[in-house]
Amino acid sequence: MESMKIFISYAHEDRVQVSEIKRYLDDEFGFDVFLAHEDIAPTHEWVDEILSELNVCDVFIAFLTENFNKSDWTDQEVGFALARGVKIIPLNARVNPRGFIGRYQALNFRTVISACNEILKIIVETPDLRENILNQLIAVFENSYNFRRAESVFDNLIEFEDKLSSQQKNKIVRLSGINNQIYGSFGAKKGILGFIKRHKGELNNDLVEAFIRSMVE
Repeated sequence: MESMKIFISYAHEDRVQVSEIKRYLDDEFGFDVFLAHEDIAPTHEWVDEILSELNVCDVFIAFLTENFNKSDWTDQEVGFALARGVKIIPLNARVNPRGFIGRYQALNFRTVISACNEILKIIVETPDLRENILNQLIAVFENSYNFRRAESVFDNLIEFEDKLSSQQKNKIVRLSGINNQIYGSFGAKKGILGFIKRHKGELNNDLVEAFIRSMVE
């Protein structure tokens, strides 16, 4: 499946912090995050590239600093996102939202990890984005490449288990029985057994049995 796209609007002076945010959102949650200074080759027409990304992003994040407020480009990017009606998340890094995005509740930026986790929660709580982001997390889970990864991604999913559809719950169990990095992980395996117990009435018995067999074979 195609990853959800995030556009981060920021001032060039803040590129180190936003690069860390991009890496975490990409690596942990499977987003496709666009940063102009990293993702536009010098030979490309950068204005056209930025407009193209603004046209397709699912979520727009404004990284608010004093530098942000001094940039003419960030104001234009915000205006474009507002005109599209895209989901906007202001990230307060010492500066409150102003102008048209002043009506949006800003997240306080403390650490990269805490900010990224809050961004994920906001996206899951957005009805028209929820199914896509949960499917995206399931896809990241499916591709777990080591035990730690399987455990951490499963923990992300479980935080939102009340939002999962029956189809998504069954898919999680099915994937857990075919990826040895999932069923071989003590933490993930324990979590999945608890998940099965809580949702047994919604789960396909054949999938549950296949997962149980995977643990003993």
